[in-house]
Amino acid sequence: MARQVLPINQMVANDFLNTAALPLVPVVADGCIVDAGLSEQLMLVVTQTSGAPKNVTIKSIYGTASDKVFQLAATTGRASILLEGMRWENITGADKGKIYIDFETGFVGTIFALGTLK
Repeated sequence: MARQVLPINQMVANDFLNTAALPLVPVVADGCIVDAGLSEQLMLVVTQTSGAPKNVTIKSIYGTASDKVFQLAATTGRASILLEGMRWENITGADKGKIYIDFETGFVGTIFALGTLK
């Protein structure tokens, strides 16, 4: 599976980030991979535009029973998902520090990530 690399837009305390100016990354069928190693907290902003409700899944390092699934409404579904990086990061191997995000088949939309520095 060739996951799309999702860049993290870093935020700084007591400042703001114009999210309207951030590039929206089109969702791809193979999902995303986020290098969360530099971020204390990570926020994913996901918009879903297909004609039926669809799921976004944050993959757990502890097995599928611990995955976190968010359902977004049809056509106008939007979610802001705040994650603690350490809870979701892979802890060994080539993907150490990375978080996997999967999209249900037929999901159409965009995603961007915001993070705070460690």
